Amino acid sequence: MKLSELWRLYEAGIFLEGVECPMNVLILIFMFLVVTGLISIDGSLKRKLKNDKILMEKINELIERNK
Repeated sequence: MKLSELWRLYEAGIFLEGVECPMNVLILIFMFLVVTGLISIDGSLKRKLKNDKILMEKINELIERNK
């Protein structure tokens, strides 16, 4: 999934299982993905199947903290 696709989902309000995220949460998620190396410079999201579950847990933690 590319960043442009994530942004389109965010604008449509269909981001992370229908949860509408405030902008600061989206920025935190992006920073987390960049720091962990899951997003490369060209904006494509690398598929790491074993890390998908861990990644979703971390993203959900970020959302819960910022509610």
